[in-house]
Amino acid sequence: MLRHLALAALAAAALARADIPKQTRLQSFEIVWSRVNDHFFDPKFGGVDWAAIKERYRQKVEVAGSDAEYLSVLNAMLGELPLSHFGVIPSAAYASGPSDPVNGSGETGISIGWVEGRPTVVEVAPGSPAASAGVKPGWILLEVDSRPVAPVVRAIWNDPAQRNLLNLKVAGAMRALLAGPVGQPVQAVFLDGRLRKVSVSMRRAPAQGQIVRFGELPPIRARIEQRRLPGGIGYIRFNVFMMPLLEPLQRAIGSYRGAPGLILDLRGNPGGVGAMAIPIAAKFVDAPASLGIMRMRAGETRFRFSPQPPLYSGRLVVLIDGTSASTSEILAAGLQELGRAKLVGSRTAGAVLPSVVEKLPCGNRLQYAFADFRTPKGVLLEGRGALPDVEVRLTHQSLLRDGDPVLRRALELLRGNRGAQAVQR
Repeated sequence: MLRHLALAALAAAALARADIPKQTRLQSFEIVWSRVNDHFFDPKFGGVDWAAIKERYRQKVEVAGSDAEYLSVLNAMLGELPLSHFGVIPSAAYASGPSDPVNGSGETGISIGWVEGRPTVVEVAPGSPAASAGVKPGWILLEVDSRPVAPVVRAIWNDPAQRNLLNLKVAGAMRALLAGPVGQPVQAVFLDGRLRKVSVSMRRAPAQGQIVRFGELPPIRARIEQRRLPGGIGYIRFNVFMMPLLEPLQRAIGSYRGAPGLILDLRGNPGGVGAMAIPIAAKFVDAPASLGIMRMRAGETRFRFSPQPPLYSGRLVVLIDGTSASTSEILAAGLQELGRAKLVGSRTAGAVLPSVVEKLPCGNRLQYAFADFRTPKGVLLEGRGALPDVEVRLTHQSLLRDGDPVLRRALELLRGNRGAQAVQR
């Protein structure tokens, strides 16, 4: 379910390798087409003539002039199915060494979102290079190392397969542009709060979190954050659903048993291991329940669970936005439908299909969906996303004024009388 982590790695990885032999390309192409043909959950392929697709794209594979063009052809073929969790990840995304995106990459501490039609700073990590350089939420990103970001955003917008996930794609693309070797500076140009151009130099700091590997997905750094907010309200945020974070998450939830409210922040979390949503949800309910149903071409699996004490039984708010995807959406929508949590923020990505990742003979990896997912009430989240109970539409001015308007609204909800009633079970 880490489709969007894979895409971020794809964007960051350079395709610098010798051309893949034509025979190996064709062999890998056959596997890509066949896996979808055999395992796609809809035997009618959503009305797409998958057999005709094979003949058309095989010809393109035959004449592809480079590895990059060949990879583009494979992804274009998978893009004929306008759904998430289909793609081919380049082998360069798995490289190790000082220049790879996990072991050798530094970060600035900036998170970019799509706000009022512009790539905008939505978060600056405390103590980060960006914070030290004076970067503020609400600033508009124009350039990175003399490279305008507008063409990158335009390419995403012009691709129908990516446009529906604009916030998620822009966030990943900008993160890749700002990343680079630890200790090396990156020069970024912004429009500040007064719409003046500001050029900022930031020396990249080591990326935070532990390196986690799962199956054939690229490695990623997993991290969790927790703290007490004013009024004793608990706050927990984690960046990916990976099993090494499960025990720390459960401990964190348990540590707030007596808190008057708890905020679970899933913004920027693209998902991960789908089954991990179950033991997390089990810390918030006092009776057996389900998060929904995964339906394959033949058969289905229900995400059932029972309470796992110690429980947190107080008021619960989950923060979401367009960069909350996959397992994040399953957990958020499930807790919402169970009446256990209120969602605050904006609509999630709507990219929820369970998938697997397989290594191809060419060295790249294929990710393909084998099931759809519906909430306990039967809502198909793919393409729709989880909808907030309290919508917070970000603007440049609200970011400049409040820093984090979504968190502020969640705190107001938990503290106020109306908020207390709204988030009661």
